[in-house]
Amino acid sequence: MSFIQIIALAVVQGITEFLPISSSGHLILGSWLFNWPDQGLVFDTAVHVGTLAAVITYFRREWIQLFFGIGRNQLVEVDDSGGVIRARSLVLLILMGTVPLAIGGLLMKDSIETNFRTPEAVGWSLLVTAVVLLVGELVGRRNRDLSTLRFA
Repeated sequence: MSFIQIIALAVVQGITEFLPISSSGHLILGSWLFNWPDQGLVFDTAVHVGTLAAVITYFRREWIQLFFGIGRNQLVEVDDSGGVIRARSLVLLILMGTVPLAIGGLLMKDSIETNFRTPEAVGWSLLVTAVVLLVGELVGRRNRDLSTLRFA
């Protein structure tokens, strides 16, 4: 990959990571659109690790507050409107959302690497995601925030 390709795809990653539009899918589509070879999982992982490092750095105070709040089960602020949640509950919610996906990803690793890195698969996946988001927007309640999340 050329330096320009790396910069272009890193910008795509940075822009799309925080939107509900699949940054990984857009990395694949970006390469396809410019007729570049598939950048591979190592590159994808590298830009995701870079994004993770940026998020951890930006939210370092919140991570420190959360880490030290676990032992005392402190209330931690979760949004600008004053919403709070117990530190242990927030960590448990994060783990409940992360661990099953990580296990599923590891179990389906080979299939994901071969079947889901094509522009066609990405396009269909983005279309399905758009429909799910649209349905959620149309039928979901609009007054929820992180402090209202529960385990059941």
